[in-house]
Amino acid sequence: MVVQLRMDNMKILLTLLFSINLCFAQQIKPISKNDRAPFDGFVIDKQFEQDRRKDRELLELEKDKNRVLRELGKVRLGREDFYRKEAERAKSEAVKQQWKTVLYFVGGILIGGASVYLGSRVAK
Repeated sequence: MVVQLRMDNMKILLTLLFSINLCFAQQIKPISKNDRAPFDGFVIDKQFEQDRRKDRELLELEKDKNRVLRELGKVRLGREDFYRKEAERAKSEAVKQQWKTVLYFVGGILIGGASVYLGSRVAK
């Protein structure tokens, strides 16, 4: 009940605000060709409207182009992140592989040295 009353009050308030706004509309005065306009601003004719329509269409196209470029930039940044992470992972794998090789080499030397030492001790 309370919500309904508030919505009704809101509708009445909006209606009043819109009607007040329309009361202060500019005056429309007809003029003949080559007469001086009784006001400052633009005289709206078909050519003016066509130009404004083209301007609005170009503006919308520019906004769409900017939106697409932003989205492509996000995709590019996402790809750069992906490739950077892949490069870091590949580098860490290569380092791990190098350490394995070094450890196997050192382990082989230690096992070989221990074998020679034990063999010489047994032979005595």
